[in-house]
Amino acid sequence: MKVLALALFVFCAIIQLNPTSAWWSKSGGGGGGGATRSHDIKSQSGLTNLYNQKIKTIERVSRKMANVPVFKHQGVRVTLDDGSKFLVHKGSGYGGRGGQNVVTNDRHMSKKWSGAGARKVNSGATLGDLVKAGGKNYNVAVDNCYHGATRMEKKADGN
Repeated sequence: MKVLALALFVFCAIIQLNPTSAWWSKSGGGGGGGATRSHDIKSQSGLTNLYNQKIKTIERVSRKMANVPVFKHQGVRVTLDDGSKFLVHKGSGYGGRGGQNVVTNDRHMSKKWSGAGARKVNSGATLGDLVKAGGKNYNVAVDNCYHGATRMEKKADGN
């Protein structure tokens, strides 16, 4: 157990020293140093409308990391009031000056993502609330994708 803890500590330290390399998250499914996509929504008003939509369902999703298969990258897939679905996830270098969370239309999700099934939520939380709950900063040891997705789920549940 001590060896595993030491290995995890060293892994986290390496990533923290060079967070822009993002080699640990490239698995062809959303963020972390890969090619950028053109944006589906090109106006500020379009983004505002999207972020103000209420969440109807939420599902915790994950995918394997290509170079570190024992770890999984995690996020949430949500269904909005209008029926559209989006993946919200956090990673080092994913976001811009507003934080390290990204919102991706689920039609851009790779087949590598899987989940246990969506559940209804009635908290009145919006997509923007979930992005904010994910947290602005990224730290692989104490504020990573797992922590962000957990906070998003809690926010969707009204906590």
